[in-house]
Amino acid sequence: MPSFNLTYLTANRSLRSSARGFYDVRFLCLPKKYFKEKNMKKIVALCLSIVMLLSVSLVLTSCEEKRTLYEGNIYELSEDGESYAFASLDQSYTETKFEIPSTVNDKPVTSIGDEAFAYHFPNITSITIPETVTTIEINAFRDCVSLTTVKLPGKLTTIGEQAFLGCSALETISLPDSVTSIARGAFKDCVSLKSVKLPEGLTLISESTFDNCKNLETVDIPGSVTRIDDFAFSGCTSLKTLNIPASVTFFGGSVFGNAGLEKINYGGTKAQWLEVNGANESTEWYYDIYCSDGTINKTEN
Repeated sequence: MPSFNLTYLTANRSLRSSARGFYDVRFLCLPKKYFKEKNMKKIVALCLSIVMLLSVSLVLTSCEEKRTLYEGNIYELSEDGESYAFASLDQSYTETKFEIPSTVNDKPVTSIGDEAFAYHFPNITSITIPETVTTIEINAFRDCVSLTTVKLPGKLTTIGEQAFLGCSALETISLPDSVTSIARGAFKDCVSLKSVKLPEGLTLISESTFDNCKNLETVDIPGSVTRIDDFAFSGCTSLKTLNIPASVTFFGGSVFGNAGLEKINYGGTKAQWLEVNGANESTEWYYDIYCSDGTINKTEN
């Protein structure tokens, strides 16, 4: 067995470990001949491996530090450390009603996180959201198939993509005027939804917002809306009449595809309607357009 002249190699660079100090990468008691040029690639590779492992460890530690278990449910601290998001309901929860607390550890709960109630809670019929919440994230209530009642807070501004998709028992929902953004597919496949009053200040009805809401009969569109995107009311077979304000200047494709629409009451003139971008393609002239100065009959086009 060969003899070794032992030496120490200490990396001068340190890795920061959040608030826990510093790590030094040390290679102790390695034979001197190990540091010959032909072995340097191995040393570099080993250094990089250690750095990567430490980095992953620090990221995981950081994520864990942001999450808090409160009354059996998970909450996530915001980047600024000033508020919490409701991140996940305990999957063993079997009750029919749930109330989100307004504060956790003396900090307000201001959002409902991605998939917080999604997929796993077929028994929930009612959810109470505190007035502190301003944002509902992507898929937050997706496929809560028994949800019939949800009271949205008066400070809510944003409803994320597909937030209520597949809530097949939801019949009505009151959207506060504080809401300025409703993302794509937010109420898609809410097949029991019968009426909706969209908030004043909303400018866009996003793609597939009410797609396949088969029992939707009335929609109140405010004068602030300027754009109605693709498939917004597609498959709404119970929607027979719709009032569209003169503020609307753009229709996407198949906005009313496979819908039951029979007539549109338009707030502007016939000339204005004909100037609306995409109006001809989206309505496909299957219904009468009642304008402020007369009617554009489907038989005339």
